[in-house]
Amino acid sequence: MHRHNEMLLGDLLRKNAKLYPGKEAIVFKENRFDYKTLYDRTNRIANSLKNLGVKKGDRVAVLMKNCHQYAELYFAISKCGGIIVPLNYRLAEEELAWIISNAETNTLFLNEEYMDIIRNIRPQIPGVKNFICIGKPNEWMMNYDDMLNSSSDEPDVDIHDDDVVSIYYTSGTTGRPKGVMLTHRNLIANCYNINLGNRARFGESYIIISPMYHAVSPAHLFARVYMGNKCVILERWDVQIFLETIEKEKITHIFLVPAMIIFALEYPEIHKYNLSSLRLLIYGGAPLDVGRIKQAKEIFGCDLFQGFGMTEIGPCEVSVLNQEDHMLDGSPLKEKRLASVGREAFNAEVKIVDGDDNELPAEEVGEICVRGQHVMKGYWRMPEETQEALKNGWFHTSDLGKRDRGGYIYVIDRKKDMIISGAENIYSAEIERVISSHPAVSEVAVIGIPDEKWGEAVKAVVVVKKGREVTEEKIIEYCKQHLASYKKPRSVDFVDRLPKNEIGKVLKTELRKCYWEGHEKRVH
Repeated sequence: MHRHNEMLLGDLLRKNAKLYPGKEAIVFKENRFDYKTLYDRTNRIANSLKNLGVKKGDRVAVLMKNCHQYAELYFAISKCGGIIVPLNYRLAEEELAWIISNAETNTLFLNEEYMDIIRNIRPQIPGVKNFICIGKPNEWMMNYDDMLNSSSDEPDVDIHDDDVVSIYYTSGTTGRPKGVMLTHRNLIANCYNINLGNRARFGESYIIISPMYHAVSPAHLFARVYMGNKCVILERWDVQIFLETIEKEKITHIFLVPAMIIFALEYPEIHKYNLSSLRLLIYGGAPLDVGRIKQAKEIFGCDLFQGFGMTEIGPCEVSVLNQEDHMLDGSPLKEKRLASVGREAFNAEVKIVDGDDNELPAEEVGEICVRGQHVMKGYWRMPEETQEALKNGWFHTSDLGKRDRGGYIYVIDRKKDMIISGAENIYSAEIERVISSHPAVSEVAVIGIPDEKWGEAVKAVVVVKKGREVTEEKIIEYCKQHLASYKKPRSVDFVDRLPKNEIGKVLKTELRKCYWEGHEKRVH
């Protein structure tokens, strides 16, 4: 990389390869790489990409489950000046094809198990010239391991910290995903936020268990590499493997979404494992109730820390509920604040505004806005949406919330009907677009309803066309054909009409009322 007085993603590895060459960096299954080996491997991949014609600013898509190669690609693609486009492997074929085309991707990395999917959509993605496979490639693909034959010297590319390094596609409120552009500066600022909040030290170890196509896993990967720590990557969520890994690798830090915490706490064998190495359980995606916090502190035997963030801020953080906030001394105020998302994060400024962007006083509900060096550059090829989201220099989160007099922020509802189920962001408009295309459906509204395990579950409320018939099972099956499985409705209610205002807009607040009765907040 061409040197500037700016810190870039690749610098994190270069520095540690020099300072701690023999220290373990990445562990995945039987593969264990120290910092020098990891640095060399990422340089080789970066040089191979350059040799394939990947230039600065080119988009490189990755369709993989968690593995050490995924971690390598985050660094390698950034070093050759490329932009990584992580793909959610749970998406339907048509969704994947749309994202690959929208990003104008010219190179695609994939696990062998996704070869059939890519073969099926290949006619729809003519822009992709290079297909690189981990495993046994077919005749029109290259093998990942062959790319490790290039030079291990640092590639010479002119890169600045304001250059985009990744595009994460989030479900779009208009029914199409939006590509969130994050720069080197955004991701390095995130490292500061995470390490300050977690009070990170040299010599710690961390499990990467959330999918690496989510912004949260790479954000933690970069933060741990920044500190010269060890990252143990697990391919998927499996409670037994997770607990075995904590014991075997003496893991100090873990990040889990609340649904995972609940699964772990309810695992009958959890007491058989030695979890004494744990220092911190970080969680996000949704708050945890007080009972679960007490249980987690007792069973995991470590401090807890909640981060509230989103992809557009890289994704950490708007606010944090820190270690001291999780001290359970029985005070009613402290207990109440466990339902909050904490106070603004270290390198973040937060304000709550009304519809005209005026800042609101404590206890008044408005839109949560944030600014800081970790806020995205914008949405890929969406200038109007970017301008709206970054109005007046603040990122407008579309989350409605309030701040108490102590500065604690409470998320009350979502401005744009987003549903969070098991920490996956699901937008109703996307599902409505699919259900509306069913021949028996006249109208549909999709909302989130309370769910003990997942936080929220997707509910479709459908008006059937006169003279037609359709069942709940048929609607759910139809969604499965066109959408990722996690987006499909868990249940469908049929009604004669949907509540609407005078201009015909569906009143979702009205629709939600009966489902959220008895719940103080309209989100989990």
